[in-house]
Amino acid sequence: MECQAIKHGVIEHILNVNVNIEEADERLIPHAMHAIMNGNSRIVILPSDTDVFVGVLYFSNLFHSHGLKEFWMRAGVGDTTRYVPLHILGGKVPNLCKVLPAAHALTGCDITSKVGTKLAALKVGPEKYLEHFGKTTNEAEMSNSIEAAETYLVNVIKAGTPCKTMDELRHWIYHQGKNVTITQLPPTSREIYQHILRSYYATFMQVSCLSGETIDPQSFGFEKVDELMMPVRDMKLVPDDLFPSCTCKNCSTVRCACRKNYAPCCEFCKCKFVVQQGENIDICENPN
Repeated sequence: MECQAIKHGVIEHILNVNVNIEEADERLIPHAMHAIMNGNSRIVILPSDTDVFVGVLYFSNLFHSHGLKEFWMRAGVGDTTRYVPLHILGGKVPNLCKVLPAAHALTGCDITSKVGTKLAALKVGPEKYLEHFGKTTNEAEMSNSIEAAETYLVNVIKAGTPCKTMDELRHWIYHQGKNVTITQLPPTSREIYQHILRSYYATFMQVSCLSGETIDPQSFGFEKVDELMMPVRDMKLVPDDLFPSCTCKNCSTVRCACRKNYAPCCEFCKCKFVVQQGENIDICENPN
C-alpha cells in the first residue's frame, strides 16, 4: 500500500513504508522503524491495543539497536490517560518478548479464539515451548513447533499436568473430575490443530512485518467463503446413534448402557478398576 506524508500542504511519497500489509496494527511497526532510521529517538503511539503492545515489545531490542531511546504507548482516556514506557518493559523481559506474539495469538488475538487466560499464558513459561513458533516455513520445524504449541496450551489450561496433547487432557479431566460434562472438556487435538495453524499465521505475519514476507492463510486454518477468509471448521461429529458411556461401578446389571446396547465398555466408562492388595483389578462384569 502506498504511504504518503503531508507537511505544510506538500505531499511526499515514502517508498520505504510501502509495505503489503493489510492489518493496521502490523503496519505501525514499519512506520516506527522508518521514523527511527530518520533520526527520531522518541516515539509515542496512540492506540492502546494489545496486538500493538505485543508487536512493539517483540521489536523493542531491534528498535534500541538502531538508536531508539524511548517508546511510549498512550493508554486510557480523559483523567485516566497515562503513558506506558514500552522501552523499559522490553528491557526487563527480553526473552519473554521474543515469544509474546506466539503466546498472545495462541491464547486469543484479533483473529484467533480465546484459549485459557493471558495470566496463565505467562505463568506457564512460554519461552520453553514457543521459541520457534511462527518464525519459519520449514515443514519439519513447523511440525515440531506446532506440537510444542499444543503442549503449551495443555499447560495453559491445566498447569503442571503430565499430559502432552488435548486428547490426553480430556481423558484425564474426565476421569479425575466429578460429574464432568462434555461442555467442560477442552477441545480435541483435531480441533485445536486448526486453532494452532491460525495462531501460526497470525504470529508469522506479525514478526515478519518488517521483511514483508507473507504466507497463504488458506494453508493455515482459513478458507475463503464468499470472498471472506473464515476459520476452517474441521469438526468430527458424534454419530447420532452413539449411546453415552456408562457410569456403573461394575456393570453387573442390564441397567448398564453398554450391556444394554451389546457393546464393550470404553475408556470413558466409570467401571474400569479398583485397587485390591496394591494391584489394579478389573471388576467390570460386562460380558461384551
